[in-house]
Amino acid sequence: MAMENNKKIRIAIMTVMICLLINGIALRQAFASTIYWGVFYTGCCSLSGLTSFEADAGKGAAIVNEFQTWGKTDGSQNFHTDWMDTFRNHGSIPMVTWQPQDASSNVTDAAYSLANIYNGNFDTYITKFATDAKAWGHPFFLRFAHEMNGTWYSWSEKENGNSPGDYIKAWRHVHDIFTQNGVTNATWVWCPNIDSKNQIQIDGLYPGSSYVDWVAMDGYNFGTVNGNTWKTFTQVFSATYTHITNLAPDKPLMIAETESEETGGDKAAWLTDAFGTQIPTNFPKVKAAVVFNKVVTYNWPIESSVAAQNAFASAISSSYYVSNQYSALNTSPIPLSDASSSTNPTSAPTTTPTPLPGTSVPTITPTPTIPITPFVEVTTASQELPNGTIPSIKNQQYTLYLPSSAQGKNILQTFLFNFTLGIDTILIGLKHMSFHI
Repeated sequence: MAMENNKKIRIAIMTVMICLLINGIALRQAFASTIYWGVFYTGCCSLSGLTSFEADAGKGAAIVNEFQTWGKTDGSQNFHTDWMDTFRNHGSIPMVTWQPQDASSNVTDAAYSLANIYNGNFDTYITKFATDAKAWGHPFFLRFAHEMNGTWYSWSEKENGNSPGDYIKAWRHVHDIFTQNGVTNATWVWCPNIDSKNQIQIDGLYPGSSYVDWVAMDGYNFGTVNGNTWKTFTQVFSATYTHITNLAPDKPLMIAETESEETGGDKAAWLTDAFGTQIPTNFPKVKAAVVFNKVVTYNWPIESSVAAQNAFASAISSSYYVSNQYSALNTSPIPLSDASSSTNPTSAPTTTPTPLPGTSVPTITPTPTIPITPFVEVTTASQELPNGTIPSIKNQQYTLYLPSSAQGKNILQTFLFNFTLGIDTILIGLKHMSFHI
C-alpha cells in the first residue's frame, strides 16, 4: 500500500513538473526577444518617401530595403553613400538587394549568365562596389541574387543558359572578391523564394555557412488575382520556414519580402494575423520582417485600404518590433536586434499614423524596447555568478534572459522571469535525480 502511494506521489510530482515545463515554455514565448522590421517603399530612396510611409505605419523602420541592378548606366548601379547615409542617419539599417542583370531585367541575357559572373567578366564592377562599400565603413545587409530558386530572374539555374551548380559558384566568386579586398561591413543575406513544386530545390543552391551571414525568404499572398488562391501567412511561409531552418540552423532568418493583396479576402485580418500573432508566436526563428510597400501588378501597400493600414499600424506597434534606433550600429555581421540594441539604447521618436483622406487613424504609442544586457549561462543549479552579472539558463534549444535590477521596474515581468528561472533550476536538478516508477 505504501509503495503504491509512493508511486502515485512520484507520478503526481512528474505531472506537476511537466505542467511547469509547459508553462515555462509559454513564458519564454511571451517574453520573446525583439526583432527588426523594415520596408521597401514607393519613392525609394528619398527620405520623404520613407518618412511618409513611417507616418502611415506609426513607427520608424529598422531596415530599409533598396534594389540595385548591375546593368544600369545612370550611376544607380554603383554603391551609393548618399542613400546609405540617409538611411543610417535616420536610424535604419540599409539593405541592398543586388541584382546581377541588365537594366531591362531580361531573364535571358547571355552577358549576365552565372558562368560569366564566376569567370570574372564583372570583376571590375564588383571590386569597385566592394571597395566603395569598405570606404563607407558601416554595416549593411547585402541581399545578392535573391529568389534564385524561381525562373523569373537571369540568375536562375533553369534560365539564361545556366547549369546546376552555377549559382553557388557565382555567389562564392562575388563573396571572395569582397573578402580579398578586406570588406567586412557587408552582411550577406541568402534569400530564396518560398518553396514551390515548380521551383528549384534550395538545398542545392545554398553556398555554405562560411559564405552566408543571414538566411531569408520571400513570400506573398496574391489573393485571387490572376487565378491565384487566397493564402494565410502560415500557408505562405510554414513549409519554407521549416525547410530553411533545417538547412541552415545556425543562421538568423529574415522575411525579406512579404505582403498581401486586397482582392479575395480580408487583408486587414491577414496583416493582423501575420504580424500580431504568427511571427511573434509561431515563427520564433524569424529575426527580421520586411514589407514590400509598392504596387507592382498587385496592390501590396499597407495603404491599400483604411482597414489594412490600421491593422498593420496596430500590429507593428508592438515592442516586439524595434524601430529606427541604429544610427550608431557598428557591428558586422549585423547581430540580432537584442544584441545590437545594447549598442544603440536610444530609440528614435515614434511617428503618428497619417489618416487617409476622410478617415481617422488612432494614435499608436508603442512600448519602448528594453535592451538585453550581457548574461552568464547557468548550467548547474549551484553555479556561482560573478558580481553584477545577470543569470540566464541555456538549455538545448533556448536561452533565458533575465532583467537586471535597473531594468526590473516592471514587477510582473520580473516575477514571471524569475518564476521561469525557478522552473528551469528545478529541471536542471532533476537531471541528477532518478524516479524509479
